[in-house]
Amino acid sequence: MKSLLLDAVAKAYAKADSSTMNNRTLFEMLADEQVVARDELARKSPVGRAGRRHSVMQRQLRWHQQTLKHLGLLERDPQRRGVWRLTGEGKRQFVRPAPRKVLLGFSTELGIALWASAEDAFSVIDVPLCLALASPPYPIAKGRAYGRAPLSDYVDFICKLTEPIVRHLVPGGSLVLNVSNDVFEPEMPARSIYLERLVVALVDRLGLHLVDRLPWVNLSKPPGPVRYASLERTHLNSGWEPCYWFTTDPRRLKSDNRRVLIEHTRRQQQLIDAGGEQRQRSFSDGAYTLRSGRSFANDTPGRIARNVLSFGHACAGQQAYKRAARALGLPVHTGHLSRRRWFASWWSS
Repeated sequence: MKSLLLDAVAKAYAKADSSTMNNRTLFEMLADEQVVARDELARKSPVGRAGRRHSVMQRQLRWHQQTLKHLGLLERDPQRRGVWRLTGEGKRQFVRPAPRKVLLGFSTELGIALWASAEDAFSVIDVPLCLALASPPYPIAKGRAYGRAPLSDYVDFICKLTEPIVRHLVPGGSLVLNVSNDVFEPEMPARSIYLERLVVALVDRLGLHLVDRLPWVNLSKPPGPVRYASLERTHLNSGWEPCYWFTTDPRRLKSDNRRVLIEHTRRQQQLIDAGGEQRQRSFSDGAYTLRSGRSFANDTPGRIARNVLSFGHACAGQQAYKRAARALGLPVHTGHLSRRRWFASWWSS
């Protein structure tokens, strides 16, 4: 699995004459194609102990060149300084597929992975969907290895991306989007309200209904936002991201919380074994009532999970995936596997 930005760098060389290009031309091409922002390429920040000012984005792109070189896909021109070109293997891997062409990336007993845009894939594959779970690129200021989506057109980007998926959702099918809460107004310690705009757009443009907002609590996240939490000390470290759950028809939902029940606590199991509550009490002005011999008396296979998802980054599946990818010399993605499996089991019969 290659990152978006890594792909963009390689494909830029594939478009160049003789697949050869100097760095300045590479930066201009990526800016023209809006893969990176021109102001990011031009912005210089202090780097290292000496504090010398460099373009962080240009340094990141040069690191991608080194990654492609390590993979045997890119090489330096020995006759010219700062000039790179695709190797023969690089040319074979980064030939752009024809429009509407859908390629099979790999398959396992769990399913298949397709290489194509959502629009192209669903133009040739007509399958009903019960659940679409996606973690699209975040509109962060500094792109990660897999690239970034500009905040200015992020709502349009997501709507275009999800429209062909929504068309294939069955009545009561669900779309779940994991997006970032840590997107700030430019140079200000105030979070962007792009999430609110995104929710409204998906409802108004695509006819979806918002079922729930599920916070994904990940206390193993690195400290941040660094500038506002660690340097200016105005914010707390972030520990969660939102997962927005939409559906085509809220009256016909395919989810079933009995598929993700949690084991009873020891105290709760003892209460069930004893025949339930033996008290008769009312709380919160009658909003909640304990009934003697009735409350918590039923022996059930488990308790209903809360709508707060608590998963860290280090799970057995994630570590196995990373080991396999590194053994093959491939870059890894940080998407969380346990969270995806949990969602899938919730919707799967």
